[in-house]
Amino acid sequence: MSWIRTSPFVGGEDPTAHMITLISAEAERAETPLTEAEKQILPRDWDPKTIVPEDLEAKARKLIEQTFDHEARAR
Repeated sequence: MSWIRTSPFVGGEDPTAHMITLISAEAERAETPLTEAEKQILPRDWDPKTIVPEDLEAKARKLIEQTFDHEARAR
């Protein structure tokens, strides 16, 4: 079955923590580092009672896009 892929996180690495590390590095490159509070908010499970500030959501989306762009260019 060629559509089944091996997970890059087989070694026990947490995918969420990995993504936070990647976007934190991207934020550093963009000279807009994530604060410790932002790093704690982002990996939380979605809960309608927990509101992520709109500016943090927008910042995270942009950083994720930039991270994916850098990884795509590196291939």
